Amino acid sequence: MIKYLLILVLIFMLYLYFNRKKNIEQYSNPLGLSNSRVLDKENEYKKIIIKTKEVLDKLNIPFFLTSGTLLGYFREGKFLDHDYDVDIGIYAENYTPEIKKMMAEAGFDNYRNLGNPKNGYEMSFYLKNSILGKLAKIDIFLHYEEYINNKKYIYWTSYEVPLLQKKLKYRIPYFTIKEVDFYGIKVNVPSDTLNYIESHYGLDWKTPKYIGHTYDYRRSPVSLVKV
Repeated sequence: MIKYLLILVLIFMLYLYFNRKKNIEQYSNPLGLSNSRVLDKENEYKKIIIKTKEVLDKLNIPFFLTSGTLLGYFREGKFLDHDYDVDIGIYAENYTPEIKKMMAEAGFDNYRNLGNPKNGYEMSFYLKNSILGKLAKIDIFLHYEEYINNKKYIYWTSYEVPLLQKKLKYRIPYFTIKEVDFYGIKVNVPSDTLNYIESHYGLDWKTPKYIGHTYDYRRSPVSLVKV
C-alpha cells in the first residue's frame, strides 16, 4: 500500500512540475511563436513605435505608453514577453481623423475602431507586410478627463472580446506626461508612472499575472469601473 501511495505522490509531483513548466512557457510565449519570431517581435514592435511616432509628431499630437507596453517599460525595461500588441494613448482633445489617413500612408491597416471619439474610442492597426503578420499590432486609446467629487481623473475604454459589444471603462487619477528613452526611442509615459501602474494593475504589479492565465483585461485591472 505504501509503495502505491509513493507512486501516486511521484506521479502527482511530476504533473505539477510539467504543468508549471507549461504555464511558464505559455507566459513567455502564449501564442506559440517559433524562436525566430519571438526574436523578431521586439524589432517589429520597435518599428511600429517609430512609425507611429513619426505620424503623431507630424500632427503635433503627444502620445504616451499605456497598459501592457507601459508595464513592460517600467517593470522590465522591454516589451513584455507575453504581450502581443503595442498600447499607446493620446489625449482625446488631440484626436483628429487625420491619424487614420496618415497611419495608412505609413503602411498600417486600420482594421478596427471601437466606440465613439466623444466618450471612448480605440483605434487598432496592423503593420502591413510585417514578418509577424497580424501580430504586428498597435492600439491607440483616447484618454478623457473626468471630475468626481472635485477630483480630476482620466479614463479610457475598450470592449470585451469576442463580441466587442460590452464596453469596458478604466479610470485612474489624472496624469501629465514626461519624455523617456525606450529602446533608444524618445517616447512619453505618465509623469508619475508608479501611480499609473498601481492605480491600473494594483499593488501587486511586480508579479507577472499571465502565468496560469490569471490576468484578464476584462476583469483583472483594479481601474475597471461600471459603465
